[in-house]
Amino acid sequence: MITIHKYPLTKVGDVALKECDEEFRILGLIEVLSAERDPEGRMCIWVKVNTDAQNEETVAVYIRGTGHDISSMRATFLSTVVCPPYVWHIFIGY
Repeated sequence: MITIHKYPLTKVGDVALKECDEEFRILGLIEVLSAERDPEGRMCIWVKVNTDAQNEETVAVYIRGTGHDISSMRATFLSTVVCPPYVWHIFIGY
């Protein structure tokens, strides 16, 4: 079955945060769809998965603030998420 799952980004929220990296091991990953705040205000990524699949993939999520250095980053831009007073830019690496 193909479904959409939510993965909260737990490292976001530190006032002194300059950059944040998280990794998720996702069973049956098809595609990372989006990043946004959920109804409780937590920043999350949503991914499409095949619940019948046996393959597990690692997804790296890189979170950078506006004005932060991304020149050495090897990842694909996913989304910008506003969490007042901050604006975060989410990148995905596989």
